[in-house]
Parts: sequence; C-alpha cells; structure tokens
Amino acid sequence: MDPNVKRPRTEPHVPSKVLFIRNVPDETTEHELSAFCAPFGVVNQILVIHSKNQAFVEFQDVAHAINCLNYYTESPPMIHGQPIYFAFSGRQEVTKQEDSQQPNDILLVSVLNLVYPVTVDVLHQIFSRYGVIQKIVTFSKPNSGFQALVQMGDVASAIQAKMGLEGQNIYSGCNTLKIQFSALKSLSIKYDNEKSRDYTRVVPGGAVVGGIPQQSVLGGPMAHGMMGGMGMAMPMQTMFGVQHGMGGMAGAMQKMTTPVLLISGLNAEKTLPDHLFVLFGVYGNVERVKILYNKRDTAMVEFQDFQQANTAKMYLHSVPLHGSVLQVNHSKHSHVSLPKPGTEESGSGLTKDYSASAAHRFKQPGSRNFANITAPAATLHLSNLHDSITEDGVRSFISQFAMPESVKMIGGDKKMALVKFDNVGTAVDVLVEAHNQVVDGRNVRVSFSKSNISNAGH
Repeated sequence: MDPNVKRPRTEPHVPSKVLFIRNVPDETTEHELSAFCAPFGVVNQILVIHSKNQAFVEFQDVAHAINCLNYYTESPPMIHGQPIYFAFSGRQEVTKQEDSQQPNDILLVSVLNLVYPVTVDVLHQIFSRYGVIQKIVTFSKPNSGFQALVQMGDVASAIQAKMGLEGQNIYSGCNTLKIQFSALKSLSIKYDNEKSRDYTRVVPGGAVVGGIPQQSVLGGPMAHGMMGGMGMAMPMQTMFGVQHGMGGMAGAMQKMTTPVLLISGLNAEKTLPDHLFVLFGVYGNVERVKILYNKRDTAMVEFQDFQQANTAKMYLHSVPLHGSVLQVNHSKHSHVSLPKPGTEESGSGLTKDYSASAAHRFKQPGSRNFANITAPAATLHLSNLHDSITEDGVRSFISQFAMPESVKMIGGDKKMALVKFDNVGTAVDVLVEAHNQVVDGRNVRVSFSKSNISNAGH
C-alpha cells in the first residue's frame, strides 16, 4: 500500500445494503463500478457524485454488500490508476439525483472514453443547438483527461444543454460527455486558437474573430445522426475530414470500431509479445501483437473485434506490468501488419501472429468466460490443476516467478487454487509468466480472481 495514499476513516455505520465509496476518479462511470460490485450480488442502484469523488452502491441484499466490503477492505481495487475505498453507508437506499450544483451559464465538460480528438469547433457545433455560445476553453489534466469550459449565453441555455447532452456520445460508442455546472463566474480568453475561442469578439462585417461563421458551420453537406444517436446534423468536413461522399463516412466508422489498441509505457527491457498476448488475452482473443521495432516501449495489440479491445482498454489502462504503468488507447490502425520477410524486423521476434493459438480463452461465441472477466487483482485464480497437486505444489510452482503471501486450494474435485500476492503489480507479472505453463502434464490456466483468500492458514 502506498504510504502517501490516505486510507479511509473507520465508519461507525452498521451493516447496510448500501456501500459508500471514496477516492473515486473524475472519469469513473457507473458501468465501471458495477463491474467491481456485480460479482458479489445483484446491484439495484449506483450513484456517482463526481464533484465529491464519491459514489454509493445499493445491493439487493445486505449479505452481498458485506461480502463486497470484506473483499475490498483487504484488497482495495484500482480504477484509472488509483485505489478506491469501500465502507458501509448510513443510507438505506440510493436515490438518483444530480450532484448538488448551483446552475450557472458556464459548464464544465469532461469527455470520457476519449477515442477521437475533440476540438473547439466540434464543441461549438454540439452546444450551439441549445443557445448562443460565448466562449470555449479546452484543456487536459492528468487525472481528469480532456475537459472544456463552455460559456453559454444565459443560465437557461446552460441548463438545457446539460439536460440534453449529459451521458451522450459524440461518436458511436465513445467520447462520452459528462457535464457539470462550473463554479466560475466568467471566462477570460486572451487568444483565439485551437484550444480556446471567444465568440463575442467581432470585426466590422459581423464575422467572428478566431471562430467559424455560423453559416459555414451548419451550411454544406450534412451527416445526420452520426453523433452517437443524439440526432445532430454535423458537417462531413468537420466530422470525417472530407467534403462529400460516403467514402469518408465509412472510413470514420471503421476507425470507430477498430479492434487494435495502442499500448505505451512498456518496460522495453522485459516485456515481450507473449506477455502482452497473455495479459490482454484475459479480456478477449488477441490476434496479433507488434512491439514497435524502433520504439520498444510501445506496442499494438489486435483483437478479434472492437468490443473485446474496448473491454481490455477499460480494465488495463494504468495497470502496472514489469514495473511500468501501461497507457492503453485505441489505435488509428484497423489491423496489425506483419513485417516483410527477410527484413531485420522480421527476425526480431517483436511481431507475432496468435490467430491460430490454442491458448485463446474465448473459443466459443458467447463463452461463459466473458462473465468471469474482472479487473486486475492481487489474488490469482489457478485452474486445470492435476488431481494430485497440493498447496505446497502450487506454492512451489508459483514461487518460480514471485513469492506468494498465501495459497488456498478450492473447488473440491475440480482442483483449483487461489494465490495471493502483496500487490496487483506482482500478480500481473506472475500471470503473464505462469499462464499456460505445464505442471504435471496439464496447462495451468491463470486468471485474476473475483474471490479473496480467507483463513488460508499461510
């Protein structure tokens, strides 16, 4: 545990079916929290209070909440690179209501699941359907990602924009808008450029300084309904980089559904394609892996489909591997190419094709293994073990890679085991080495565990 991270206070509340979560990152969604909580039982309701970095989760049953709390008290889960802490809430139920914010004409806009760039012009087109736009400023923060301040013409327009756009996708399946009222009273913009625009400044003739006249924004060819189902009409030139035709639209849609991820921040000395195949293969079937020949801290991973790639991105962004923190994003490429035969790169072993691998975890459509997907954790689940193996045998096998804190056999006749380490990073490093290793004639399957070890005796 990082000594600089403040641990949660001890709560006086009695057991409740509602859990309180602290230290929730700004970009966290209800879906992400549900992925952590759903394995313990039915979740009735989730409320994320972004302004306070808090959340409440209501289970259907108190016992489910107790199990969830017990598990995460010992091993706080990581989300977007930071731990979140669970405690019983004084509430007995969760009611959906917005963060208590004072309505204002300035909106704080965060773009979650950012796949495609968002410009001042795109924001102007989106928000202008709710009223006059006065000013826009865009910026990025390490923990919050891409954000913007949008000053509407009046408070009523800002309220309508917030109600109409909150939770909507700019593009299909990505670039999700999270909108809050800002506490700022005014925006000050010195220069009009690609990051900021003051639409109130005019020159003789009525043209907007640094901006795009309304006729050129909304005039010309339109691509209807291409803004994630918001019913907006957007010019193809702005959205797709072309002036006319369906070719540009098709190209944009291909980018929206790319099955290729771009991973940066690799440990160039330790990480190999096989390691990435195993780690990313926890969340989908990996077809190809390419570690860039001239930039070995960066790789591309191609999945069978976009959904598997998106799931891997959600769970593995900011996860440690070999002492480095992975940065995972969607690639602009739709396919990972193999190097040309006979080249120096082709003999480097940095690009591998796994399309015919027998080690894929999701061999059947609708495989039940998808239901067992969980976030990286300090406890690993081992299966397909030999009937004769013991805890000492499991410990001996795992100790080749790192010394575990505890080991516990589970599963009755179907021999399985839980192996706990002192942190998530060690568990990740062990998983990429131990998965599919042969022990007593069997290929051991290693996954992140939804369960915790209790009373292991070691």
